[in-house]
Amino acid sequence: MPEKTSGTLPDDPEDRAGTIGWAKLLNGSWPAGAHEPGLTAWAERLADLISPAMADHLLGTDPVLDAPLVNPERAGKGRLYSRFLLEAQIGALRLIKETGAAFMCTKGFALAHQVYAEPAIRIIGDLDLLLHPADLPTVTRRLSAAGYAPLPIPSRFGFISDSSFLPIISADGQVAVDLHIAPDAWPAPRALDTEAVFRQAVPFRIQELELWRPAAEHEFFLILTNIAKDRFGPEGVRKIVDAAKLLRAVSGFDWDMVAALVKAGGYRGTLAALGELMGQLGAGSVVPAVLRKPIGLVARRELGAVTVLYRAARVTQLGTLGKLRRELLLGPGLLSVLRINAKRLSGLARPGTGVPPGMA
Repeated sequence: MPEKTSGTLPDDPEDRAGTIGWAKLLNGSWPAGAHEPGLTAWAERLADLISPAMADHLLGTDPVLDAPLVNPERAGKGRLYSRFLLEAQIGALRLIKETGAAFMCTKGFALAHQVYAEPAIRIIGDLDLLLHPADLPTVTRRLSAAGYAPLPIPSRFGFISDSSFLPIISADGQVAVDLHIAPDAWPAPRALDTEAVFRQAVPFRIQELELWRPAAEHEFFLILTNIAKDRFGPEGVRKIVDAAKLLRAVSGFDWDMVAALVKAGGYRGTLAALGELMGQLGAGSVVPAVLRKPIGLVARRELGAVTVLYRAARVTQLGTLGKLRRELLLGPGLLSVLRINAKRLSGLARPGTGVPPGMA
């Protein structure tokens, strides 16, 4: 079992269950002699974080009792919905293909078809697409004509992203398309822009559709930037599983490319935190030592608290002060965090709408 951070990870049944469960999630197999009575309860909490279908697919049955860890009825319903959602998202892709606009599938949809044996179980939430800015009105007009409309998100700061827009929802409310004109929000574009992602794109096929996804190194960088943006919150649980599966699936992974992106974007601290968190959860030394920035005492204490929550599958949303604290300690650097929060404050006076060009 992985080494534990002194003083932060109590050796209790819930902790032992999390240690066993994360070993299976990150490495694909149960540790020798693994069993803990609390494993089923842990798996059900994990299902709340990553989806019942995904938890059932990745965990399967108890290694000793050979009984399902996730309630079979719950997992079955989750699988049915994931398959339905996948087909609905493919329908949205067909609409966009009709426009002739170049686009790339990113984040969960792309990873689902690259590193998951059953892609449908990873189809959760939005369909994220990266476009050239010039193609954005063409795509939004086509979606609008098909009944899609932007979904307002209540926020006292307005919509502040400079890389994406409000989710565009299908008329039946089932499909949410998230259109991006940059790979991720500031400061990610300092390191990786849209043209670079398109230049190194990798083709893949779904049914009759020829599609594109980012290179593996770009995918990993975007997992990192999203974890920073989510402040290692509940959404990060799924992203850590994605990162582990991606690194296992890709031979010849170019860490030098990742190092250059992380340095240019200011994410060295976040990469160090992610690598240590994954190691504490059982993935081993996934990030080369040369790329790990020393973690300060206060940041290490924060990371220890994050590790406890992740191990127990009890990750909850932070309040405003908690988000700011974690952003400062585990985020993309002080100046970037100050700029992000300055934009939030400016949104109080002039809130952005987030409605993309070409849509009412």
